[in-house]
Amino acid sequence: MLDDDDAMFATLAWQPTSLLGLVVGGIILALIWFQACSNAGECGKRHCEHGKPQLVKHECICTERAE
Repeated sequence: MLDDDDAMFATLAWQPTSLLGLVVGGIILALIWFQACSNAGECGKRHCEHGKPQLVKHECICTERAE
């Protein structure tokens, strides 16, 4: 699953060199961000017995606050 770290890396690594690169790269970045947000939303809909579901390092895991 793509997560926010993947989308941020793609954004920071992108260096357009022409107008075509700018357009194509922008479309690809938009798709990566959309997929990352979609995956995070899908993970958030899952159920955990304890804690809250979160997308961390490509996996949907249940996390709870330490006391």
